[in-house]
Amino acid sequence: MEARLNAGRGLSLKQGFISAIASALSFGVGASAGMYFSQWSMASPGLQAIFLRFRFEVPDPAAGQWTLQADYVGGVRFVLNGREIVRASLPDGEIGASAVAKGYGQDAYLRLFDELSEKDKTTLRRKHLKGKAPPKFHGFAGWRTPPDSRIYKARNRALGPLPVPAKLLRKGTNVLAVEIRPASLHPMVYDAHAWISGYGKSSAWLHASLSRLSLRTTAEGVPSGVIAPGGAEAPMQVWAEDMHRRVFSPEYLEPGADSGRLRVVAARNGTYGGQVVVRSGRALSGVRVRCGRLVAAGGKSLPASTVRVFGMTGHPAERIIDLGGRV
Repeated sequence: MEARLNAGRGLSLKQGFISAIASALSFGVGASAGMYFSQWSMASPGLQAIFLRFRFEVPDPAAGQWTLQADYVGGVRFVLNGREIVRASLPDGEIGASAVAKGYGQDAYLRLFDELSEKDKTTLRRKHLKGKAPPKFHGFAGWRTPPDSRIYKARNRALGPLPVPAKLLRKGTNVLAVEIRPASLHPMVYDAHAWISGYGKSSAWLHASLSRLSLRTTAEGVPSGVIAPGGAEAPMQVWAEDMHRRVFSPEYLEPGADSGRLRVVAARNGTYGGQVVVRSGRALSGVRVRCGRLVAAGGKSLPASTVRVFGMTGHPAERIIDLGGRV
């Protein structure tokens, strides 16, 4: 599967808040993944690509200096309003469906002695003869990467801050697209069953990730891309959301983004669903949803009585890490 990253086509993600963190569309199995999958999809090294796209407002393209900065795992490419502005850790030229980023060394996979728990340190000290230094590495480091830790820095590659070409900015809504490709797996993991085995014990980690992203400007009066416009006075918004995504309460429909169309992909004699988000700057009460008939592309339809509506609330932002994302 291939996606074109430009302002008019491709994969669209409408959420402003943490859109480049929790809203990833990913598909396929990377060429280097082979049979290796973990029980946790977010920890799987088998992702082939991640494509993100979100919008930001520029009142005056000539005012101030815009800069882009990111921490990423694997390789990354940024496209602004249909023009590529930078790529890192990726091959030159056209990026094919099976393209992979530059791989990692052992230090990104394995733990150092000082990173072990005190219990494990004591056990290892007993195993080694007095006066002998223990080995440098002690088992796989796992998928947890606290910010500013050694393992975070070993896996995350830094980009920028880089100046954004002012000539590519336009007055009003601008579109920044991001393509992330996985790094090739280190050969040792193919021979180490412990890297991927055991529910809750897998040491597999995502080889394609956008951990941090900032797009900043020195210009005054530029709307925030993190806080919903209008604050407590923000009008009600309604949009169709990918049913596979968890929605977080701070998310909003970006200015200039289309509300989309609810599309339910289904087979005969099954139960399927979609997701619609309703948001307002104020507390909502008495929300009612009225369903019409469902119409297929060929014109056939299902009556509204076949639809059941369930109400849910968005997850708080502080739960993003627990639910598979990261900040």
